[in-house]
Amino acid sequence: MAKWETEESLIHHDDLGSVHISPDVIETIAIEAIKRFSELSPVGWYRSTISGFLGYDRGVMLHEEDGQLILDVIIDAYYRPDIPQTIIKLQQYLYEQIQEMTEIALDEIRIYVADLVVDSAS
Repeated sequence: MAKWETEESLIHHDDLGSVHISPDVIETIAIEAIKRFSELSPVGWYRSTISGFLGYDRGVMLHEEDGQLILDVIIDAYYRPDIPQTIIKLQQYLYEQIQEMTEIALDEIRIYVADLVVDSAS
């Protein structure tokens, strides 16, 4: 299992050496995974600019907190009755995709719904 060793990368060690995986890779996997959910959207560019001031350049940030590897995700949700169930499915999908692609198991995935997108045709 990978462990956080520096601010720049997560590191897998084995008999052949080490593999360094940038937090940007994990964040990009998360953004692409969010795009697979038609009910959700990565945070809008305007909010991404604002959240960038808070350290969330793309609405997604991987960080270490008290020895735990945490992924924070800010999204917009489209108006529909099942937002909580969709968010739970997204959490599970993010966990599975990141683990499958990097062999990194996150300790926590925090999802923040920043806005509700209402279809103007409704």
